[in-house]
Amino acid sequence: MSGFLPIPENIAPSSDKMAVFVSELQAATALTKKRQAGQWIGIHSDELRSLLGWKYRGVIDDCLEAGFIEVNERYSEGKFSKSYRLSERYRTPQIATYQVKRRSAKERIRLDEQDVTGRRVASWFPSAEIDTKAAEIDTKAAGWTLYSVQSIQSKRWYASRCQYGRLHSSFTALPKKIRQRLKLDGEKVVELDISNCQALILGQLAANPQPQPPPPTTTPNHPITICRTKRDLEIYNSIAGSGKLYDHLLHQFSDYRLFDLIPPERRHSHSCDRALARRDIKKQFILIMFSNVPMMKQLFIWPRFESEFPTVASFIEQQKLDHGYQSIARNCQRFESQIMIDTVAGELAKVIPVITIHDSIVCRQRDRARVTQALESGFVKSGITEVTINLGF
Repeated sequence: MSGFLPIPENIAPSSDKMAVFVSELQAATALTKKRQAGQWIGIHSDELRSLLGWKYRGVIDDCLEAGFIEVNERYSEGKFSKSYRLSERYRTPQIATYQVKRRSAKERIRLDEQDVTGRRVASWFPSAEIDTKAAEIDTKAAGWTLYSVQSIQSKRWYASRCQYGRLHSSFTALPKKIRQRLKLDGEKVVELDISNCQALILGQLAANPQPQPPPPTTTPNHPITICRTKRDLEIYNSIAGSGKLYDHLLHQFSDYRLFDLIPPERRHSHSCDRALARRDIKKQFILIMFSNVPMMKQLFIWPRFESEFPTVASFIEQQKLDHGYQSIARNCQRFESQIMIDTVAGELAKVIPVITIHDSIVCRQRDRARVTQALESGFVKSGITEVTINLGF
């Protein structure tokens, strides 16, 4: 007996490598709700060769012919696509057990050998424990949450770094109310996160814009006349540093309600009007980061944001037009990863167990002060001198 491998329920692979591939896709699907809903999963050819061997294309063809997977032809080079997902009927957190015949099941830590920091953080995964019954309190995504919990309990963790440096793992897929059931070295944990983290990083980038080459398919630059007044940028960074940016913007719209944000044609049939909440403003800010310029300018909060923080608004618009509308969000994610993983977590993981959740760190309760100091120091090294650290739980 060479070992057992969890695979999606009702799949019957005809080879070990087919089982490995569908198991890999199921683990990758569990990481985000978008993937659970069908978002394509990009896997580089080097990863496929490492996972399935040099004849990986034949394995993919066999899975495709059996109906286990789907391929995204839009980004393919020649015949073979680089994006995959499980077919809808098999895109499930329910698992079956496949007996591996010829080789033992490999660990699913998909981190480069050169990624010393990522592997250092992942080396603490064996210290983590969680009660399987914890997943029962999550009523919205119990299936996929239970899948992640079982991955942790069975010590078959999944981890990968995306092209923007973020470390995605079986732990990042857990809702916060489940993460608080974690233990490290048998001790209770706390989670420390950065308030307004993306907004803080945006302010730093606006204060120190770095030139970057345009993407291959960029459109011609559209010059914008910018009247830079550093005073509004200083105010923005001060508010974001205090962790009150969303609250500050919410105060500007105290006389408005939810339906003022949502046109009648886009309202859900069962939605109800209510006073605006902080989470509504946060969603609008996220849309500023991720949407193209025409859509961004249609957002409810944009005119007020542009009027109050013209330097930041001009920086956002210029960057989107010059380098693609996704550049702002991607650069913020890269910056965040450099601080949280490659600077803070990488140093902490040399001496204490930590788990990273993008802009937060889970640690033992007795390590709270040490992690807080490391976070403050990490942001100062990156040029952000004012930061608010919250106790997530």
